[in-house]
Amino acid sequence: MTLVQTLLTPRGVLQVSDRQLTDVHGRVHSSTANKAVIWCGHIVIGFSGIAYTDSHQLHPISEWIALCLRGARTLGDAVDALQQAGSHLMSQTDLTRRPLTMVVAGSPPGEGEVLMFAISNSLPTGAPAHHAESRFMRSNDLVVPLYGSDYRYQAIGVPLEPAVQRLCQATLTTIHQRFGLDHAARQMIAIQRRVRQFQIQRSRGATVGRSAMVVWLPAVPDPDPALTFIVTNPVSSAIQEMVPMYSFVADYGFSKTRFGPHFVCDSAVGFDLQSGLTPTTKPGPPKQWSSVRVV
Repeated sequence: MTLVQTLLTPRGVLQVSDRQLTDVHGRVHSSTANKAVIWCGHIVIGFSGIAYTDSHQLHPISEWIALCLRGARTLGDAVDALQQAGSHLMSQTDLTRRPLTMVVAGSPPGEGEVLMFAISNSLPTGAPAHHAESRFMRSNDLVVPLYGSDYRYQAIGVPLEPAVQRLCQATLTTIHQRFGLDHAARQMIAIQRRVRQFQIQRSRGATVGRSAMVVWLPAVPDPDPALTFIVTNPVSSAIQEMVPMYSFVADYGFSKTRFGPHFVCDSAVGFDLQSGLTPTTKPGPPKQWSSVRVV
């Protein structure tokens, strides 16, 4: 991921990120190893910066994040684990070329708030921090009370002026309130593609990709015990607010294509989980997700 946008709403968190990577040699490419991480169905973790933990590019950062969160029982445990593991990783890395920012966002049960933590060894703009400071991961947070009227928007990975961030937050707030979540997601994808176009115009190249991973995690997930963490609707491409949604949006726009994020909860870790037949405890036929293409 190069650009990660996060919108905190009173009803959940919406995150849009591109799937483009810049490798250790500076080459830009897309990779299916680049995925968001879901912690216990309530928190999404996106990242910007280094894509792999090793110079041979064998161990993706997204898998490293999932393994770091194994065993975390609370949100505080999760944030502490990423901060400590990130500092350890940075102590073994060429820090002048290795910024890393992780965005932890969602609404854990019982918190009564939608939260976001940015854990980073970089300055807020995404530029590498001073060499001595880059060895340590620090965190700052944003909070939105549930069922209120507050919204918060944060973009990391590509420097956006504070005035632009405020304008995006105001625009997305209005769009979500008037037209719904689906339109807000489309607007965030449009922002991503405008940033990409601006990069191309200025440097004849772009680190931000056109395709997007869209994650929606409701503050109060659907209580149906039959629903697992990958419960995206195969019938419609629209985002529904009452269930989690994981969409992969290619150049041509929204479709029924989904992506399977990495999933971690307690001691269980799953990579590249696929959709399939979801068992149900209720009368009637089981829910069938086989028409969903997962990437």
